[in-house]
Amino acid sequence: GYDCPDIECVYCVRPTQSSTLWLQMTGRVLRTGALKPTAVIIDVTDNWLKHGLPDEPRQWSLQPKTVLSLSDGWGKKCPSCTHVFKPLSSELEILSAEIGADGLLIRHHSATCPSCGGQVEFTTKESTQSDAPAIYRIKIRNAITLDITEVDLTSNTQKLELIRKMLYQQGLKNQPPAKIYKAIFMGFIENINEFTLGDWREIVKMIEPSEPIITKKAWELYQESLVRYKNRQMALSFIEKRNNQNQNGAREQKVPTSSGHQAEQVEVQQSKSSEKVKTVGNPYFQNKYAEQWKESLANMKAITAEFLTNNAGLFHVEIQRKNVNISLEIKASPNLKSQMKEAFDEQEIQAALSLGFGKAAIVMVRLAN
Repeated sequence: GYDCPDIECVYCVRPTQSSTLWLQMTGRVLRTGALKPTAVIIDVTDNWLKHGLPDEPRQWSLQPKTVLSLSDGWGKKCPSCTHVFKPLSSELEILSAEIGADGLLIRHHSATCPSCGGQVEFTTKESTQSDAPAIYRIKIRNAITLDITEVDLTSNTQKLELIRKMLYQQGLKNQPPAKIYKAIFMGFIENINEFTLGDWREIVKMIEPSEPIITKKAWELYQESLVRYKNRQMALSFIEKRNNQNQNGAREQKVPTSSGHQAEQVEVQQSKSSEKVKTVGNPYFQNKYAEQWKESLANMKAITAEFLTNNAGLFHVEIQRKNVNISLEIKASPNLKSQMKEAFDEQEIQAALSLGFGKAAIVMVRLAN
């Protein structure tokens, strides 16, 4: 083969689909020489776009198309002078950042071309745990509505300390991550909407230190926390509405007019002589633990809270040293089976009652006579 280590420049005018041939051609000028401090490669075919720069990292295998493409590498072309260079990490400037549809962090950079001094803008995408952003506030673009929402990436050390204390007290430190996250949702449900994306990033680091994509996991938990908080607010609103209706003793009734047409629905005060409707549950326990019952319903999904409010009540409560035994009475109805299948989540109800009563709840269910 041709042997001339002192070649200073290669002018490539031949396009090729072979990465091996591209490296062989550029390799002509990459040999070191006493009088050659640098090598110059002039590519007029854009081979570098297909195969990357000669010194790009590569993973070789027997499978085709294994060369790391430039879109995943760091080689950039200046739009002003077409000079190709690799930006140094110390020269990068973060212009902005956003969360992609997959929950990964996308950063927009700017680098200075060493040839003409022009600015080259490009993006990078988070892929590993070590690839943590050095910014504190980012903008998220919704792919559907294109609305811009600001999300806080800062974290609150006091919240994290409270979570560590809770995990220790409840013995959850070595439990599965899904169980720990659920305990955090339930334990901080009253202000879970105040947890920032930065808080969830730190929580994921604490619970799953080996999680490869921290921001994506934190984004999923952040979204779930907002949904849970919204469900709680809906449940509280529903409970308050039902309580007001029970206190006022009002009901809606259609009243026909003299012309035979039905008037709009109006509230009619129930008379004292009206027939009493039998309620489920024991009035003694229902009144004694009204606040705990209300708090428990607030920690459930809206559909579950609505079902229990309309069809169930506390029949018996026995407070013990470490736990509480609760017997729920459910009103029998023709479609009870289908209703319970849709709205009765035993684990959720048990967890919510444990939070409402402040002790581990053992729940039993009985049908009303």
